[in-house]
Amino acid sequence: MTPRVGIVNALGSDRLMWGTDMPNVERFCTYRQTLETFTVHCVGLIADADIANIVGGTATRLFGLEAKPRG
Repeated sequence: MTPRVGIVNALGSDRLMWGTDMPNVERFCTYRQTLETFTVHCVGLIADADIANIVGGTATRLFGLEAKPRG
């Protein structure tokens, strides 16, 4: 089991969203590179489910963007 660390442990990944200081960060790397830096370097430190929440799951729920069943 992957340990939960710092702010993820304190608040829960369902309350966190990853972001950048775009476009300012583009002086150093691309948006994709900043996202990959987070996702690659956090493997083993933060559980995969928590990473998924932070990089999109929380925002998806917050803005009500979940896929709704058709019918």
